[in-house]
Amino acid sequence: MALTGVLPADVAQVGYEFPASYARVIFSRAEKQTTYIYVNWYANEAARLGEKMPVKQWEYPAPTADLVGEVLPASYAWLKTQPEFAGWVDV
Repeated sequence: MALTGVLPADVAQVGYEFPASYARVIFSRAEKQTTYIYVNWYANEAARLGEKMPVKQWEYPAPTADLVGEVLPASYAWLKTQPEFAGWVDV
């Protein structure tokens, strides 16, 4: 389970645009009010499968009440509601 879409240069930590970026939740840590979703972005799916370094790593604080159901699918569903994941699709 992952997401794919455009990672703009101004969002990527390396300063380049990645038109077929691959974002993967590496883990989630739930607390009472907030669940922290940790995401790695790769240049593309091949880079991820080749165990290359992520081009971005980030932690998203999500309201725990917004994550309904199993944690991993709920984390991806919540991420797709965030502006930087607009237009991203499941892979």
